[in-house]
Amino acid sequence: MDDLILKIPHSERRKLLLENVITDAVAVNNNWQISYLMIVWKEYFEPTLEATCNPCLGRVLKNFKAMHPRMLEMEQEANLLG
Repeated sequence: MDDLILKIPHSERRKLLLENVITDAVAVNNNWQISYLMIVWKEYFEPTLEATCNPCLGRVLKNFKAMHPRMLEMEQEANLLG
């Protein structure tokens, strides 16, 4: 999972965590958090993703929620080393 997370620049990962984007996201089209996650996913993982695809919203959110605990750990490790 680390290899996927590291595709997202540190500054972007930090923003996702500090602004609770992953935890506050809901897989509906009018939620700014899921819209932002879709932009990030499209930028770093799946450039051809259709951002308005309803099943895709749930899939992307599920993927980010799976990465979230490790992202938190990585941020804590970076803070200890930095």
